[in-house]
Amino acid sequence: ALSKHLGIKKFESTKDGMFTLGEMECMGSCVNAPMFVVADYSNGTKGYSYNYYEDLTPETAVEIVEKLRNGEKPVVGSQIRS
Repeated sequence: ALSKHLGIKKFESTKDGMFTLGEMECMGSCVNAPMFVVADYSNGTKGYSYNYYEDLTPETAVEIVEKLRNGEKPVVGSQIRS
């Protein structure tokens, strides 16, 4: 879903450099798959963090990317909300 939405393939970056698609063998959270991680450098290289987004659907993955693109901070963790 993200490859199609962003118009890039694995290991490519968007033209603006904001998103790069990668692949990880293990993220240590199989129970919450599918998931992705976003490296957040909004506080510079000394204050970066890795934010994990879990229990994704194609739709929630695209929603998160669009929130990030718009400068919003999506809720980290499981995307299953009661």
